[in-house]
Amino acid sequence: MVKWLILPSTCVPDSCIVNIYDEGDCTPPYIHHHDFLRPFCTVSFLTESNIIFATRLEILSPGEFCGPVSIPLPKGSVLILSGSGADLAKHCVPSVKAKRLAVYYWISITFRKMDDRKLPYRFLPDLELQRIKPLDLSEWQEEEKNVELEESETKQSDYSPKPLESLSQWQEEEKKNVQVKKQRGHHNYDSVKEEMNEREQRDHHQYYYSPNPSPQQTKRQRFQVGVY
Repeated sequence: MVKWLILPSTCVPDSCIVNIYDEGDCTPPYIHHHDFLRPFCTVSFLTESNIIFATRLEILSPGEFCGPVSIPLPKGSVLILSGSGADLAKHCVPSVKAKRLAVYYWISITFRKMDDRKLPYRFLPDLELQRIKPLDLSEWQEEEKNVELEESETKQSDYSPKPLESLSQWQEEEKKNVQVKKQRGHHNYDSVKEEMNEREQRDHHQYYYSPNPSPQQTKRQRFQVGVY
């Protein structure tokens, strides 16, 4: 969040509050302790809920509050609290009424940093917590970039024209393919023509040179030859 300029570098969180809400749960009006630096933030998960702000919040019924300012908190949103909104105005979360097919209905995590001047006497940080480091996503990001580059290269090779260096080779290959197709076509045409000529000659021989020609056949022969 500091990298995304959501929080200043002087307020890197060192503690958090995880609130898990079931249906009907709520948070009464309160102000975060001033031992924690401002600003701090709240991240919402799973579903949407509202947060109400006022210097004097009115309680209508169990889990129901009334105030002049109500801000919706969509799923995945980050709310930054600073200034009067964190120091003077109280805030509360009314009863959660969302209906979801899940174990929990709303989860919020508030990240805060305690003021170094307000640390308890002889306070020693937990060594295990001090050894925690942010998850390194550089390798994963590089892999994702390589995959995207490969996909873009394959798409460009499929749809983009070929470079000028290989254009002459490509033209020669196309000419060869065209010549091969023409030769195949001429070969097929010649073979079909030869078969037709053979059939005509066979039919002509059987028709004009049969051993017992009929009178109609002889008349046709005379007419075609020119004898009347």
